[in-house]
Amino acid sequence: MGENGEEAAATVQEIQVAGPTVQAIRVVTETRTQPFAIPDEANAMGKAWPEWLEGIEREFRCFKISEAVDKKDAMIIYGGNEIARVEKSLPDPEMGDVYTKLPTKLNYHFTPKKNKHHARYLFLKMRPHVGETISVYAARLREKAKGCEFGDTLDERILEHVIQTIDNKKLIERAISKTWDLTRFLTEAS
Repeated sequence: MGENGEEAAATVQEIQVAGPTVQAIRVVTETRTQPFAIPDEANAMGKAWPEWLEGIEREFRCFKISEAVDKKDAMIIYGGNEIARVEKSLPDPEMGDVYTKLPTKLNYHFTPKKNKHHARYLFLKMRPHVGETISVYAARLREKAKGCEFGDTLDERILEHVIQTIDNKKLIERAISKTWDLTRFLTEAS
């Protein structure tokens, strides 16, 4: 860490090794990505793992680490103990090169399995925040509904939930009596 708390930039050196063929060796002494740590809250894994994977792959591109075996080794080294443990304990997928097999099995291990019932439970627990506009609330509901598998009824489900959870009785009465859709409801609410 630097004096102001910022992380130090990685040092990259290319070394030419003499021999029958010239070989360039890329040495990366630091990365910005911290070792992967399992979040304390189980529900946070679905966000933490893809963000960590995206960050380490960005570093691979930045430092021009492109050989599959180098990427695999770098992911294990910089991923920390948890990545190394999972890499050893899970079988390799049948398809893919030496590198693509690693994120495939890590994705299988760290990515939560989809459960529409749990997603709907969380969606239905949502309530508007104090001072939040109906449009912002509806946007939060739309984001939360991504795992709910509502399909073509998404807007209807959002509208139903907004109607059930807001306090503006006059707006609710007008929406019900005039059978507004979500777009019209949000237009009238603003």
